[in-house]
Amino acid sequence: NVQEVGASGNLSFTLTNGRPGGRYILKIMQDDAGSRTYSWPDSVAWSSGTKPTGSGSGKIDVITMIYDGSSFYSASVLNF
Repeated sequence: NVQEVGASGNLSFTLTNGRPGGRYILKIMQDDAGSRTYSWPDSVAWSSGTKPTGSGSGKIDVITMIYDGSSFYSASVLNF
């Protein structure tokens, strides 16, 4: 349930086939240009209502999600 993606351009995520109670981790690695943006579906709810938008050059962002059957409750840790 851990996925890794390289951001060499802006990213638009689609989340399918989540299992209720499932926990998912997404590791996003920015390229040397950095500041690539992320678009998230409406089914993703963010802690504090703040969607992560991407980090700087060469940085890593980690997104953790828990699916309840209708929404992905998500939190982010940015700029590793």
